[in-house]
Amino acid sequence: MKYVSDVLIDSPVPYQNLKDHALYFELNDEKVPVVSVRYLIEMKLHTERAQDIADVRHLRSILKDGKKD
Repeated sequence: MKYVSDVLIDSPVPYQNLKDHALYFELNDEKVPVVSVRYLIEMKLHTERAQDIADVRHLRSILKDGKKD
């Protein structure tokens, strides 16, 4: 399985909000917190990079399809 990570240094979303709404995934027998799709969209809109804007379109389709928050 391939894992992709996106690191954003400056977040418009307070850390506590990210923590409270994190999703958890198993990775090598460890639970890893991952930002929710909703907050990832908000964070990516803040960067204004072309790739992040493209990612936002995909992430919005995930929410529209009713997949994980």
